Amino acid sequence: MTRTLILSDIHGNKDALDAVIADAGSADRIWCLGDIVGYGPEPAACLAWVREHCEIILSGNHDYAAFEPSVVRDFNPNAARAAEWTRAELSMEEIAYLRSLPSLVAVEGVTLAHASPADPIWTYILSVVDARDAFGAFDGALCFVGHTHVAACYTDADAMISRVPVVNDEPLSLAGERFIINPGSVGQPRDRDPRAAYLWYDADARTVVWKRVTYDIAAAQLKIFAAGLPDRLANRLSLGQ
Repeated sequence: MTRTLILSDIHGNKDALDAVIADAGSADRIWCLGDIVGYGPEPAACLAWVREHCEIILSGNHDYAAFEPSVVRDFNPNAARAAEWTRAELSMEEIAYLRSLPSLVAVEGVTLAHASPADPIWTYILSVVDARDAFGAFDGALCFVGHTHVAACYTDADAMISRVPVVNDEPLSLAGERFIINPGSVGQPRDRDPRAAYLWYDADARTVVWKRVTYDIAAAQLKIFAAGLPDRLANRLSLGQ
């Protein structure tokens, strides 16, 4: 049995990442769908852990901002400030490493994209319309994406695109249809549940299981304040938005 731990949108939140690691326990392999850095106060520590432990690592738009400063023109002011701060915190070697990462990978019949197979860096899959474009952009039956910070599941059954409710801790069978699966965000959930999110994928059983875990939000907030990052980046962690 191959159990894959799937993480996305860690965003420099080492407290959330540590809680996920402790809750998940051992995995046969770990895939990271990008946005390792940005927003959070410990980008280097999160990047170091991902580099050491993850078999596949994608680059997200905030990782991209670490090596391409011009993209922050499309960020909101808080995100832009965080991107500039993050860039200053990382070494040249770490920035070069982020530059080397892909944003779209196909492995064992599974497509991995940070945002969408239709646009791996920028496009949000927030609706069945977005999902329809994404389903048309990859072959095979399964795609994992991040970027939205919201756990989600979309299905394509005979060209009928549907959004399926996410139920934590219960296996979802991947048999019979095509799926686009979002594990949710480790470091900055936006579904009004402040707990860190992650996902198990069992390639043999063809199932996924969404998981949530509490972490020391107050500790993460204090680190954000101490770093001089915008207060909103700390305050939103308590709200899950």
